[in-house]
Amino acid sequence: MVSTTSLVVLAIAMQCAAAGIVYLGCYVDIGDRILLPWIERDDPLNSPEHCSKKCYDQGGYRYSGTQCFCGDAFRFNLEKRPESECNFPCRGDSRIMCGGIWRISVYSNWGIALASSLN
Repeated sequence: MVSTTSLVVLAIAMQCAAAGIVYLGCYVDIGDRILLPWIERDDPLNSPEHCSKKCYDQGGYRYSGTQCFCGDAFRFNLEKRPESECNFPCRGDSRIMCGGIWRISVYSNWGIALASSLN
């Protein structure tokens, strides 16, 4: 039997693959933030695809986190958490979870960079 968590991760992975981004997982975030800068605050379009594109367009950043945190490297050691802890729906696509209380859903933007270089 397939778990609900496995189905959630599969659904996220399929949507991200279509957008050229790779879902890396749910991680602990802290007050100093594991990714900086913060490109857009309180964006009603917040979604993995939207934030990954913003991060790439505004700095060519390799990584993006939901709520549009960006970076080329992680500022602190990553602590991966269960998917159930990233349980806040994205404002721009409520079918996808966008982090949680001091949790951040992290994506790699390599596919966006590759797609942009091919255009």
